[in-house]
Amino acid sequence: MLYLSIEQLIGLASVHTTNDISYLPQPNQVSVVISDMVAPPDVNPTAFILAFTENGDVVLTDNVKRGPEACGGHRDPILDEDGITVIRMETAAEAAEREGGEEAGVILKSIQPLGMFRSITGAKKPEGYRYPHPWSTQQFFMGIVDRFDLSLVKRNECHGPVIVKPEDAERFLGAREFVLYKHAMATLFPDLAAEHGFVENAETPHP
Repeated sequence: MLYLSIEQLIGLASVHTTNDISYLPQPNQVSVVISDMVAPPDVNPTAFILAFTENGDVVLTDNVKRGPEACGGHRDPILDEDGITVIRMETAAEAAEREGGEEAGVILKSIQPLGMFRSITGAKKPEGYRYPHPWSTQQFFMGIVDRFDLSLVKRNECHGPVIVKPEDAERFLGAREFVLYKHAMATLFPDLAAEHGFVENAETPHP
């Protein structure tokens, strides 16, 4: 997979914008951008997967605390055989595949970059803030499910997979996730996407 430079990341056009998200230092702006390249690792601590069955249903996870949502989470360190020494951090793609397994029992036959949430904050970095600043991203991938292995699911975090049909996807996904979902559908299942009216987005600001 190819990686964006920070300059390329900043220059990507937005298809959806939200201002002053509560969980980021304010003022801030979060944009949804579509890209077949991956965000620079130093500004991208997390990765998510929109995994689809062969018939176009999307597989979410049933989070114990938050309910149905896209599978994803932080990039983890890869440890040496001693279980202590860090060899390297996971790539975003590795993290997305692992999270799909741990949260929904998904084993993928394919995975490709979809896009990301790109965040910029105008605030001074808060003391103890552990995320990239002022630019940060949340990387999303799309993929096709090969099979399920529910033994992989971490039951203390998630109840397992939630399989959602296209007509129900908007009800289960947040506004930003749904923008990426529609692009994934248009890419992987163009006829099904057209049937459900999933068209490409123009820039739409959301205060």
